Amino acid sequence: MYALSCTQRCGARWTLVAFQGPEGPGVVALPAQPGRGGTSHTPEGVGYYLDQATRARSVGARSAAAAMYRAALEQVLFDQGYRVRMLGNKIAELERDRKEGRGPGWVRHIDPGVLSLLKRIGDGAVHPGEGDVAGQQALDEDLLRVAEDLLGGLLEEVYETPARQAEAQRRLSAAAEQLGG
Repeated sequence: MYALSCTQRCGARWTLVAFQGPEGPGVVALPAQPGRGGTSHTPEGVGYYLDQATRARSVGARSAAAAMYRAALEQVLFDQGYRVRMLGNKIAELERDRKEGRGPGWVRHIDPGVLSLLKRIGDGAVHPGEGDVAGQQALDEDLLRVAEDLLGGLLEEVYETPARQAEAQRRLSAAAEQLGG
């Protein structure tokens, strides 16, 4: 067992536990405080599910992590105004907006088909079907990394790019005002 502390400003702490698991040696990182996943502008609700996914992955609960990535996706869409019931309906509405040139600007940069695949994987993680869990083997660490990267790209489009543009506009506007232009 090891204790780690961040040497940067955040001061976050973790307990690391090395163990011998069914798939070989492993390490679990247990945070001292609940974290938030995502980016600096990720809303709390989305961050909650990303944090849960990270915690699940840290102990090898890959099915649980896949379900939490699905929940994070649904929370992003809900946060962005897609309020219909069920994730599949939210993605279908997003797809209609994309085809018709409506919705937030980021909709044009996201492939709804990929979001549907993430939904299907999350669904399959919690609904293995008829008691056969063999399909759960597809939920390996590489696949979860792909899901995490996909969500990271979505968070970048939805939250970070607009925040950067707003800050740039604010600074440029202040400078133009100061210069009298």
